[in-house]
Amino acid sequence: MGLVEFHAETCRLKPLADPSAVARSLDANLGSNDWSSNCEGLLQLRALVTHHQEEVNQVIFEKWVFLVIRCLSSLRSAVVRAALLCVTDLVNTCGELVGPFVTSEKSSLYYTLLEKSSFEKAFVMEQARGALQQLVQVLPAGHVIACALPLVKHNRPQFRAQVASSLLCTLERADSSELMVT
Repeated sequence: MGLVEFHAETCRLKPLADPSAVARSLDANLGSNDWSSNCEGLLQLRALVTHHQEEVNQVIFEKWVFLVIRCLSSLRSAVVRAALLCVTDLVNTCGELVGPFVTSEKSSLYYTLLEKSSFEKAFVMEQARGALQQLVQVLPAGHVIACALPLVKHNRPQFRAQVASSLLCTLERADSSELMVT
């Protein structure tokens, strides 16, 4: 597979011939030290969540998200780009399952997206910002706000700007009942 295939648009993803077998072997690709195996696994995960949601349960999803976060930290920009596309598809298809990975902890999906959207190569930052926007659109406003507030004093201004952007996006879509503090 070429890089173009690894970075295919969601609408171009095809159903898998044997989704159960892919689901069973996905950990090996996502956890590999080989960048092309990582990209292959990310593409397979995207196809699974897009076309075969019956293969995705909360326990296995948790393991996969941690491996996707690991891929987001790759030094290979091809892997990071594929992981960002995967995050967007995960959020769009399994939004409710992504919520537990949105915290203010450094190991969380939210924190990692904030980092990638604030201090990376330009194309990575742009794609990370898109994934971050999708994430804050799907999750309950109170959840995003609770995760973002501890990060407003981060030492890097670019990071704080992305936190502010995610808060603004969340506040714009929130209704007053979601903003009530008890």
